[in-house]
Amino acid sequence: MIVVIDTHVHLYQCFDPLSALSNGARNLRAHVQSDEPFASVLILTEPHGMRCFARLRAGEIILEDCAIERLDDENAVRVSGLFTPLILVAGRQIATLEGLEALALATNETTNDGLPLDHTLRQISAAGAVPVLNWSPGKWSFGRANHVRDAINRLPVGSFLVGDSSLRPRAWPEPQLMSLAQKRGFRLIAGSDPLPFAGEERWIGSYGIVARGEFDPTHPASSLRRLLMSRESRITIAGRRRPFFSSMAPIMRLITTRRIRRITRKNRPSPGC
Repeated sequence: MIVVIDTHVHLYQCFDPLSALSNGARNLRAHVQSDEPFASVLILTEPHGMRCFARLRAGEIILEDCAIERLDDENAVRVSGLFTPLILVAGRQIATLEGLEALALATNETTNDGLPLDHTLRQISAAGAVPVLNWSPGKWSFGRANHVRDAINRLPVGSFLVGDSSLRPRAWPEPQLMSLAQKRGFRLIAGSDPLPFAGEERWIGSYGIVARGEFDPTHPASSLRRLLMSRESRITIAGRRRPFFSSMAPIMRLITTRRIRRITRKNRPSPGC
């Protein structure tokens, strides 16, 4: 079966949920060029404190003219009434001690931020999830690049996947460390990774993967784990990354916003005793 997947999705509060999921359904459908049956999947990789998947599954988020179906699989829901039916699968985004970004796909279990990369990847695997070492702007450069290189060279092939992002501009060549990982045999996957600004939801589903293999729509999370980690499944990158300005403008805005927040916190008067 064909499964088209955006492996790195955030549904921020500034997004209209219906618009975000509609964009995802439409963009994923564009990656399927045949009339074969297919399933469309968004993996919600939520950082600490974000619980959009849980709210959708609990019925706390209402999607007008859509139905959210709870499946036996506690890590997935099905949304109908969109451009095409959509399966949402739970996931987590974790910040490591080294300042790198790891993803735990097909799980709603929390892995703590701030742990060493090796420890983080092992915890993700132990939870039965899919561990991903994700490319992110600036995080595979300078001193942090040594930690990425060490993981690629030292950890067993197949112990984690490597994630690409639509935030890497189209004009940029493939990073050397990403090429190294693939030469060693690590599998490459991709996702849109939208930033927390209104309008970013239009990129959801625009960059991802098309997988061919066994997939059970009634148990999507467990099926995805097997599909992504099995060497028998065929996976290709789908869609295109963003143009340079569409990528760099929101990144610079995010950097500026974070700096302002840090300055504001630093200059905030002490509450006293």
